[in-house]
Amino acid sequence: MKKPLAAIALLVLAGLVSESALRLAYFVNPEWEPCREGYLRFLPAPGVTHFGHRLNSGGFNDSEHDDAKSPGRFRILAVGDSIFFSVMPRRLSAMAVIQNRFAAEGRNVEIINMGIPSIGPRDYHSLLINQGIRKNPDLVLVSFYVGDDLCEGKANRMLAHIRLFGFLDAVFRKELNAAAGGPGKEAFCPGCPTFDAKTFGEIESSRIRFFRKDGDFAGFADLTASYYRKIKRICDRRGIPMLVVIVPAEMQLYPELRREAMALAGVTADRCDFMLPNRIMAEKFTGDGIPFVDLTLPMAEKARGGSVRLYKPRDTHWNIEGNLAFAGLLHDVLADRIDAFISPVAAVGP
Repeated sequence: MKKPLAAIALLVLAGLVSESALRLAYFVNPEWEPCREGYLRFLPAPGVTHFGHRLNSGGFNDSEHDDAKSPGRFRILAVGDSIFFSVMPRRLSAMAVIQNRFAAEGRNVEIINMGIPSIGPRDYHSLLINQGIRKNPDLVLVSFYVGDDLCEGKANRMLAHIRLFGFLDAVFRKELNAAAGGPGKEAFCPGCPTFDAKTFGEIESSRIRFFRKDGDFAGFADLTASYYRKIKRICDRRGIPMLVVIVPAEMQLYPELRREAMALAGVTADRCDFMLPNRIMAEKFTGDGIPFVDLTLPMAEKARGGSVRLYKPRDTHWNIEGNLAFAGLLHDVLADRIDAFISPVAAVGP
């Protein structure tokens, strides 16, 4: 009996010592934290053709970028989901549109687009550590999509705070690029619905929980925010400014879509607040000293109460007009923040 108890006590002691050592290492250098590369499940294969453009050697919807930066160039690293990756040809993607606008203005700005479809805040942090930070950016731009990035806080809330679990998870759960070798998208049809009506209705109705006044997401929003805090620690250590852009969910812009989603979810309007997630995350970002910009209300103004369509039919992504509007707003925000660091010189193409 004594031997099993002694073995258990030894394992507990070893776990405590390991946890303490990992926490100390993370405190000294937040870039050291081992992270499971979950984003590899969604990263397209390098070289796949996406609406007529080949993805770069990393599988990103962008041109090639060396790790070393040219002198005098201001480099922005954009880390996000499919809003950054874009569901349209690269020349129409928000990052390319912003890049071209800076070029036309004579600003020497380079945008590295590391958007990956279907990922969330935990993957943003992992992607920055494993690939992004070595690009030596002058500004790290990270997205927060109201539509589903709050989902990040639902799973493994307790385990996520245990460094030893994170270490073992990263070591033993190796992710593979599930998209490797898969076909790219060739035909671009801006007017074609992406989902059938039933599937799209299910997607929208499932997101009503983020806007319910009696919902439980406020409790796990802390874990979601923790990944942005980790990103900030990395940026602070290197003296790199960080900016979070809050991207609206489509029902925040369209009253009719809200009504349909609430009806399908069986929730009445008095139980919902469609700016609640924005206020909660804004409060957390402010408390953590994380600069952010919320483009929900500006994009709602572009939608003009629902009379202007900014999304692809039955889709959660911008159409061409919506993408240009979003890119224009984000360009102006970025321009205000980088003008102090750059001067009008020969610009960089996309």
